[in-house]
Amino acid sequence: EVTASGFIEKLNFNLMTDPDGIAGLYPDQVDCQVSDDLLLWDKRTRQAVIQAIDREILAPTVFPGAVPSNSFIVAGDIGFNTALNQWPFNPDAARDLLADLGWEDSDGNGILDREGGSIQFDLPWVSTTATFREQTGQILQQDLADVGINLVVENLPASVVFASEFISHASD
Repeated sequence: EVTASGFIEKLNFNLMTDPDGIAGLYPDQVDCQVSDDLLLWDKRTRQAVIQAIDREILAPTVFPGAVPSNSFIVAGDIGFNTALNQWPFNPDAARDLLADLGWEDSDGNGILDREGGSIQFDLPWVSTTATFREQTGQILQQDLADVGINLVVENLPASVVFASEFISHASD
């Protein structure tokens, strides 16, 4: 059961690499080969992942009675602003973006790969063992599999996921 609270569920992408120096925002960043291999530094990859997720189904299924929002501010929630939803659910557009980035299913296993199959699109996702987060993982796995992304779910106790020792080691 989810009740009115200050909880915010969101996706965080590990952008620990910037191979072409295009962002220049984090000069002390640590290289993370997984992030680099998945091209997470490229906006189109993140856009494709977001467009692959049916948030209109996810929100009421996992959070019944909750109000989806993209405009949370500290003082309260001002609701859902469709103008801020620049990348709505569109699996076909997600597939096209991924193809433009060189992803293909070269071996027919349903998971995209590139560079001759040496890199497979396995996206790691870590969350707590709370039931609604486990349900979220299941829905995300289904949505992302539809566009060829294999979401590798790892559910850990909240004491581990939210510990600074864990959060501070995203490059690991």
